[in-house]
Formats: sequence, C-alpha cells, structure tokens
Amino acid sequence: MVDTAVQQVFTGGEEDRVVTPRQVPCDRPQALLLIRELLAQMAANNQLTLSHISQRFGVDMSTALNLLRGQLQSLDNETVLNLAIQASNDGR
Repeated sequence: MVDTAVQQVFTGGEEDRVVTPRQVPCDRPQALLLIRELLAQMAANNQLTLSHISQRFGVDMSTALNLLRGQLQSLDNETVLNLAIQASNDGR
C-alpha cells in the first residue's frame, strides 16, 4: 500500500478538521477490490449510470461502460491504478 500518513489540516470556521486520504492500493487485486466496492456503493445509492460512473472516475463513456458491465479484467494495469486512485478520493 502507498503510505498516505501525511495529513492536511484545513482551518474552516469554528474548528480545525484533519483530512487523511485513504490508502491507494499498489497491486491489481486490491485496486480491483476498491473499484468494485465503490461501484457497489454507487449502486446502493442509485448512481450506477454511465454518466455517474464517467464523472466519478473521470473516464470516457467506453471505460464507464466496461465498469458498468463489470469487465474490469479487460482494463490495463495503468487504467486500473488510476481508477483506484479516483475511487479512493471519496468524491473530493
């Protein structure tokens, strides 16, 4: 796993809040698991559409269609890692 122990502190209003980024997996199986978890979360929130997937992961419609169909194995390693990074961003 990539070390993401560095914390960023933001001052906002009455109190300080610390935001710790999620850890991004370095290997393909962990990255695929993270992507699947986010897709399941999106499905639970009725957001599993091409438009939502494209926007959330920052991908084109073709890649979004592969994600929607669950065809993750057809994606190259670089794409999988980039998708995992997007998935780990928690929508920020």
